[in-house]
Amino acid sequence: MMTNRERDSLKAFREEEAQRERLEAEEIDRPIREATEQLRATHRKLALVERERLTTVPDPERWLDPAVGPETRMTAKQAGEFNREQAQLYRESHPDTYWSDELLDLLSAYFNKEQLRLITAQMLERLVERFAAVGLLPERPAEPEPEPIIEEQPVPAIEPETHVGIDPLTGAEREYSARELERMTADEYRRAFKITKAGITLPTRAAF
Repeated sequence: MMTNRERDSLKAFREEEAQRERLEAEEIDRPIREATEQLRATHRKLALVERERLTTVPDPERWLDPAVGPETRMTAKQAGEFNREQAQLYRESHPDTYWSDELLDLLSAYFNKEQLRLITAQMLERLVERFAAVGLLPERPAEPEPEPIIEEQPVPAIEPETHVGIDPLTGAEREYSARELERMTADEYRRAFKITKAGITLPTRAAF
């Protein structure tokens, strides 16, 4: 059987071994962590450069669809109709894209910055993908959670209050409603329920 001193020594040894193993694992993982962090930093820098190209500075990756090259000629009216048709074509082929005023502003600002007057669906597709890659694409707002459906509990039918008495005309048993009782005279009430004067008990004077 181990003594308390031996138990304490064994516990301290195990803790030292665990600490040594953690340090060794950290040392092995350190180059990977450093490389990963460096890659993330590079990605952040590239994303910042790409954001500037898309929003402020001239874009060296500006792409013009050959279908609307420099030789293409249209009037302002024709160009407007062409751009609307191409935008509709893009929206129909990309239903998952959240088409918001913010996105329209981003697209318009880019095309004005790059002096692009004729825009095809392919140009929109490439540009939206670039916006998404650097986090510029507006997100669709979260839909509100549906209100819980509360099932209406059926209201139990309230049976009208009735009293069983006798029909004075036929002598047969019948039910009287509370409304009928309220409209009865004292004599009618006694006849309906066979109440005689002998059956009425009056309180004694001591009760007053």
